[in-house]
Amino acid sequence: IVSLDLAYGAVKQAQVLRLQKRIKNFQKLVRSVSATRKGGRFIFELNSKLLIFELEILDRDMESIWTIKLFLGLLAAWSLLYIAAEAGERQCYGLPAERQSPIDIETSATKCLWKLGRMYIPKYTCKDVHLVNDGGHTAQLELDKCDYTIQGGPLVGQYSVLQAHFHWGEESTRGSEHTLDGQRYPMEISYTDNRAWNDIIMGLGEITNPDEETILDNINLQKLLPRNRFKYYSYFGSLTTPPFSQIVKWTVFEETIKISEMQIAQFRTLL
Repeated sequence: IVSLDLAYGAVKQAQVLRLQKRIKNFQKLVRSVSATRKGGRFIFELNSKLLIFELEILDRDMESIWTIKLFLGLLAAWSLLYIAAEAGERQCYGLPAERQSPIDIETSATKCLWKLGRMYIPKYTCKDVHLVNDGGHTAQLELDKCDYTIQGGPLVGQYSVLQAHFHWGEESTRGSEHTLDGQRYPMEISYTDNRAWNDIIMGLGEITNPDEETILDNINLQKLLPRNRFKYYSYFGSLTTPPFSQIVKWTVFEETIKISEMQIAQFRTLL
């Protein structure tokens, strides 16, 4: 099963005034917004009375720091649905449970929107991709130097692709986070290897220990995703790791990627 979790995108100038009006209602909650720059990224931290919210966004997608501050404020407003004050106590109420990810996608309950169209993925090959063993929990592709952007489908504007990580299980009956009509996918099994994944599979042997990394020089993002990008499921949900912030727009492709049992076994050596 293939999914894209897109939490943050570029904010256009025309949206800024609308964001300003919405954020005024939350000014009393926010103590400060700080920003530090690391390489080509800004790291933003929102210090509110209820949480500390940290956000990492590519510099080139934003027109200025204050635009990002407004965008960050809107995200905080989304995460903090409302505050109730009774007898001097403050309570934070989260969003409804149906906004928490992952979910089981019931195809009979979905609504088809043909106007959304196809998602567009760049075709070119990137020669500076870091494959990282993320703490012994997953393998992660660092794509921030590839200048990949995706657009179309349910997305408004362009999104920069910073990284990709993989979910798999100890056996083929489990692995994916989302399920489709109750079925969980390991990555669909095929009797032949998927050549587009060969460089990644070979790289796994070089990151067998936590936090090790290697550089891949022949990664094409388009070949790692399904050919049919017209059919997908999209919904607003959350991160699936702490702090589980409900700020993610999920896109789950209907078509699965076929790789062999032998290739899946290479991923399992990292667990």
